[in-house]
Amino acid sequence: MAPLTGAGCQSPRGTSHATPSVERVPKGDGPREQGVVARRSWRSRRSLLRLAVAPAVGLVPVLAGIAPTHASALGLDESPGTGATSVSFVAVSGWGFTGTTAVDFGATPALAVDVLDDTHLMAVSPPGTAPVDVSVTTAAGTSTPTSSDVYTYTNPPQLSGLSPPTGPVGGGTTLVITGRFFTGVTSVIVGGKAASFTVNSPTQITAITPSHGKGVVTVVVTTAGGTTPHKSPAAKFTYTAT
Repeated sequence: MAPLTGAGCQSPRGTSHATPSVERVPKGDGPREQGVVARRSWRSRRSLLRLAVAPAVGLVPVLAGIAPTHASALGLDESPGTGATSVSFVAVSGWGFTGTTAVDFGATPALAVDVLDDTHLMAVSPPGTAPVDVSVTTAAGTSTPTSSDVYTYTNPPQLSGLSPPTGPVGGGTTLVITGRFFTGVTSVIVGGKAASFTVNSPTQITAITPSHGKGVVTVVVTTAGGTTPHKSPAAKFTYTAT
């Protein structure tokens, strides 16, 4: 490294260097004490310069955390209003993110990535199912999976149809509900009233409608992952007078 140049400073060997900052000493202290303070200040400044110019290259990225850690299993292919989270933004923190070439959720690439700085980036999660590790890849390598990078997908139930779509106000209609993510159903509500039901498969439920006044009502299915959307036209059931 070429010596720094400047006026007014002589090293012990007589080579001219940049002027070091000299700490003030109490009045009455002699030149010898001032010289000791100056040399100590110069050594500290030189050490800091070495640290400042040392390049942090070749570091494998490390993930310290993600937020949020849970999101919808449905991705950008879902339309707003269907009960799905149309976009899931995930903030990733750690270090070694400069030069990021990929961010993966398990084996699936993120839909979009924005590297904010060496310690933070934003990613859009892709659709998925099981819990996965989020990983960051640079030219130096891929981050090692830890408990801090686990991203969990939830599966809110989706209702796509009712058959038949109408029934008498006295109830008792066998209602076939079709959709998806019907695993672990905890309740089926028809017009604000609980209905007895049987889960036939992850895509079909059979329910018995309760009695209700005449008119159009909403059928709502609830699981651990959430509830079906109330505003969906597919979830409407009509009670008739006959």
